[in-house]
Amino acid sequence: SAVVNKTVTFTLAVEGSATFDPVAGTATTDANGVATIVVKVSDVPGSVNVIASYESATDNISFDSAGDGIKVVEGEPTAATITLFASTQQLASSGAETITLTAIAKDANNHLVAG
Repeated sequence: SAVVNKTVTFTLAVEGSATFDPVAGTATTDANGVATIVVKVSDVPGSVNVIASYESATDNISFDSAGDGIKVVEGEPTAATITLFASTQQLASSGAETITLTAIAKDANNHLVAG
């Protein structure tokens, strides 16, 4: 069953490498347990690492930016959306359990991005 109406926090491994929309870097899971956020690259070229966190669980996804604020480095996959799924909706507060967050990246045509 989906983790509904929970806040997922998104951060950047390197500040300034991108920005989020909404700017707060948080998104609430929908009826399917999916939290979505827009990542906008900056004018700083290099790797962008987006980290998603919910309670004690975290996962991340990286991509390379040309630093032009628009395009990803040529030849690299371009993700238009990233969707995260959680393997379970509850964890013990003892920290003895783990959760798997799965990120699904799709391009502007709604095709899966390899990688």
